[in-house]
Amino acid sequence: MHFYRILPSSVEKFKHESFSKIKKTSKGYFWFHKEDKSEESLKIWFSEHYKLSKPLVGLLTQSRSRITAEKNGLFLILKGFRLNKKKDIEDLVPIRIWMTEKTIITTVTEPVQSLNTVAKELETQKNIPQTPTDLLIRFLDLSLKYFETLVEKMEDSLESLEDHLLSRKPHEIDVSQKISDIRRLSLIFTNHFRPQSETLHMLGTQKYKWVNAKQQEQFLALFHTTDHVIETLNNLLSRASVIHDELDAQSDKERNRQNYILSVVATLFLPITFVTGLFGMNVGGVPYSMHPYGFAGISFILILTLLIVLLVLKKAKWV
Repeated sequence: MHFYRILPSSVEKFKHESFSKIKKTSKGYFWFHKEDKSEESLKIWFSEHYKLSKPLVGLLTQSRSRITAEKNGLFLILKGFRLNKKKDIEDLVPIRIWMTEKTIITTVTEPVQSLNTVAKELETQKNIPQTPTDLLIRFLDLSLKYFETLVEKMEDSLESLEDHLLSRKPHEIDVSQKISDIRRLSLIFTNHFRPQSETLHMLGTQKYKWVNAKQQEQFLALFHTTDHVIETLNNLLSRASVIHDELDAQSDKERNRQNYILSVVATLFLPITFVTGLFGMNVGGVPYSMHPYGFAGISFILILTLLIVLLVLKKAKWV
């Protein structure tokens, strides 16, 4: 739980208990950030401390990125990457934001990387945003940079998989699993960030209170960058699908080759099996059963049969 009073050249951190007294008398603007694992608790807290319309109260448990303008403020839902890297990276954290001229409130169910970085910058008096909108832009910029880095790593991983496939060494690593991971992440991130891209476009093109022309340009720049990253994800998805199809084709080719070898071996030994089965019958009258050179004669016949079959297969270009 963080509460900051942010002035043009300084930042003060307060306890939540003093929030109601300070916000009525102080200059500058304020950022209150609350973390709670229960979305319902956050909804109750928001409803008790800030006068929101009934439609907005209903949105407090939603997770899809959006923007809603009220007479006294802006309500946004955005996505951020969780601070705990041990958990699945694709499970992004919804951030509910209420912004007015002098206040910005953010609520999350668990720590978010970009918000944590912004808080550290404020506590060290670095990169102090001058308005609540500037703080929002700073958070979005940090989140987008992390997103770009993540997608670049996915690109590098995909290029490495392509090299393994071209070198005909797909079995040295689990290519199929890695391809599936890239496809899954590409789809998940696209689904998360496409609505966020639309929200950024709205912030950059429509007029809202407390968003000036320069800030609109910054939102538009963030929109274009996000849109470009989404295009990159779509490209990754297409490339991963092509590699997956090529991998399947190679696997089918390998299986066909193995089946072909087994068929040739079975064809070679089929006549021999017939001859050995015929002479191995435990009945009277089997030729050469008592002859001293019977075994050598039968062996000669088997080898001759094998050579004849092999010659026929070679002439038919099966081997």
